[in-house]
Amino acid sequence: MSTLGSEPNLAQRIEQNLLLTRTDTIATYLERGERIGEQLDGATFRERVLHLAAHLEQRLPEGSRVLLVIPPSLDCTLALVACLYAGVIAAPLPVPVANAHRERLDAVIADADASAVLCTRESAQVLLQQYDGERRSLLPTLLDLDALAEAPLPLGGHCRGLARAFDDDILVQYTSGSTRQPRGVRLSGRNVVSNAALASERWRLGAHTVSVNWLPNYHDMGMMGGTLCPLLWGAPCIQLSPLAFAQKPLRWLRAISQFGATLSGGPAFAFALCVDAIAESDLDGLDLSSWQVAFCGAEPVPAGLLPRFRARLARAGLDPAAVHACYGLAESTLYVAGERAWDGASMSLAGDGRTEPNRLAPSTRATLRIVDPASGQAVADGEEGEIWVAGPSVSAGYLNQPEESRATFGARLEDDPRAFMRTGDLGTLNGDTLSVTGRLKDVLIAQGRNTAAVDLEWLAADLHPALNPMAAAAFQLASDDPRVALLIELRGGQAAPDDAQQLAEAIRARIGATFGLDLAWMRVVKRGSLERTTSGKVRRQTVAARVRAGHHYPDAREVAP
Repeated sequence: MSTLGSEPNLAQRIEQNLLLTRTDTIATYLERGERIGEQLDGATFRERVLHLAAHLEQRLPEGSRVLLVIPPSLDCTLALVACLYAGVIAAPLPVPVANAHRERLDAVIADADASAVLCTRESAQVLLQQYDGERRSLLPTLLDLDALAEAPLPLGGHCRGLARAFDDDILVQYTSGSTRQPRGVRLSGRNVVSNAALASERWRLGAHTVSVNWLPNYHDMGMMGGTLCPLLWGAPCIQLSPLAFAQKPLRWLRAISQFGATLSGGPAFAFALCVDAIAESDLDGLDLSSWQVAFCGAEPVPAGLLPRFRARLARAGLDPAAVHACYGLAESTLYVAGERAWDGASMSLAGDGRTEPNRLAPSTRATLRIVDPASGQAVADGEEGEIWVAGPSVSAGYLNQPEESRATFGARLEDDPRAFMRTGDLGTLNGDTLSVTGRLKDVLIAQGRNTAAVDLEWLAADLHPALNPMAAAAFQLASDDPRVALLIELRGGQAAPDDAQQLAEAIRARIGATFGLDLAWMRVVKRGSLERTTSGKVRRQTVAARVRAGHHYPDAREVAP
């Protein structure tokens, strides 16, 4: 093994922390999100990583890519770190569910040019069912994680990853594909370490941190916040599966209470689920006073959601200042902006009134610009434009997509020599406050006015408590047709409104008065009807394309206002 240099790479930093935490519990997995299923101290974790890394070195060329298709467990983390040690590039993916993820998986396999798929016996069976017959040739070689763990330790393992350059690619993080086919974001050790350092500085994190995570590692928030950052800090992490959380959101909060977690978070829909699904009696015995950083991001956070979350959990001891919005994306590794109010600072930020604003540190403000996407010129404070980001966390580009990489990661401003990354997100800056207002590709255009689809969706949901603003899709009927359609799901446990015709008329009138848009029709659909990304966001562009092609969503109630 190489010794730590002046600028140690990611694998070296993790190795150093594993040696420092030999006897400390650093990884815990909760079966069904409730009872301890497996716990590993630093020494055992390292032993299992070294064993698996030796097998990977024996079978795979250095720098080759490996798809990780592993069900939620500590195996996900062990496999990822073993890839780092073996000097191969990991690309985590979800285990495909029936045919739901087949199209996405086909696209990733074709793009990644992977040497192998690292999987468990369970996930291997799923893959073989998906890729039977002639399709079998599309699938790279399967490496059985369970078999490798049981096999004798091979001779000659050298942990090639400990000697790789700091700027070498170490991960490919595939985007969720909410607006297009997924793209592989290339991440180097420098990207990951820089982003972890930024988050730790803004959120005051380190070896003293205790993390609880339910997000999968194929999601950038789960990969960084729930897997790599704790390992880089030498901090313990408690994990539960996304399914365990979705079935019972209270499990997340109970894990925070049980382990005294200081760091945990998730997308806006997770915070909304807690507000809606947790009863007053569920708060009995719950102690959330340890929770110092409760970050909410991955999608625009509706104004009012976080105040409701704070109020709902106040009796459990939650510090209201701990709850804050954040902004990030895979192309910038994860974290870009957003921090809690420390040392008695006011939690009130001057946002746009539509979304929860993100607090910016001076160092973050210096690497972020709001730009007119048409002219490529920076706009004044308070004006809406596309968010551009620069800095060492920003990826070098997309895997095997040079033209797309140049367009996204090579943006320039006249008065700035740096290359900026175009996020595709819209937002406004007011001093030290960033408000994320929507996606550039989800803008509705009528009568010379631009409206973010999410604004229309939230406005419609405000008119009836059964409608879920986090599960909706508003879009124009055609590129040359300014009229708008809206599909919106029911909240869990809610029945379709009895006064659907009257509600549709009220929504159409409010949308017309507020945005000047003509709502041609709307449908209230049952929960889970709309297509989603692997991170749970509605795929508006996919929904729109299917409707335009004549698809009628099942169990929909169509109302023509």
